[in-house]
Amino acid sequence: MVAAYMQPRWRKLCEVLGRRDLIDDERFSTSSRRVVNRPALRKELNGEFAKGTCSEWLAALETNDILCSKVADYADVMDHAQVKYLHLVVEMEHKIMGRVSAPGNPINPIEMNSTGFKAPPLLGEETRETLRELGITEARIDRLLTSGALIVPSLQHELQSQV
Repeated sequence: MVAAYMQPRWRKLCEVLGRRDLIDDERFSTSSRRVVNRPALRKELNGEFAKGTCSEWLAALETNDILCSKVADYADVMDHAQVKYLHLVVEMEHKIMGRVSAPGNPINPIEMNSTGFKAPPLLGEETRETLRELGITEARIDRLLTSGALIVPSLQHELQSQV
């Protein structure tokens, strides 16, 4: 990410890129013209940035006081020190997939994410318990299950073995 809205930074960016010709290019002569002509500007800048690595450009741009930053990819985010310190990624044991990672709670993350987490249930795994908690009777649950409106793994297995 590069931000060179102000003329002095725009000029410096063009110099760092070795593209002094862009300074006087009418399409890019002011910040508002650069916005209007953004597709052409991106093409010009991307062509230059492709000639070096991200770390090389970051060093050159930072040295010249041009606002810039690497856009983090998934691996960068997952490996970030703050993500680790705040326990923003939690691990849990899944019945089929084994050990899995998932986003933790971003509110009070250290306290909330330091406790154990339970993996989400499998399809139908907690259907009966959930319906009981909602006050549905066993007889009604059985009717819903036998009608096929609900799935519970053990009943599903029994029904398949009867066929």
